[in-house]
Amino acid sequence: AKLAAVGDSGFARVYEAATGKELASFKGHGGIVFCAAFSPDGATLVTGGDDGVVRVWDAATGRLRAELKGHTDSVRAAEFAPAGRLLFTASADKTVRAWAPPMR
Repeated sequence: AKLAAVGDSGFARVYEAATGKELASFKGHGGIVFCAAFSPDGATLVTGGDDGVVRVWDAATGRLRAELKGHTDSVRAAEFAPAGRLLFTASADKTVRAWAPPMR
């Protein structure tokens, strides 16, 4: 299993849960990264930060697939629907958005 850690460095880092070994590091947000979520299959990682942008990453390669813009304040939460096709994000702008991000 993998876990993602985020914080005020602008990075999201992915670790192997059993060993604590860092597997990948993702840099795209200019400031605080508030949230991260894996797709149900683990192939996609999304991050949300104080820039109001949701970034969609290939979890294995670190390639940025997309930037989802629509929130007007920091993105504080992200979660995939169980089927994995829809992503929901919540922002300090008091909105929740549904997205169909690129998964490959």
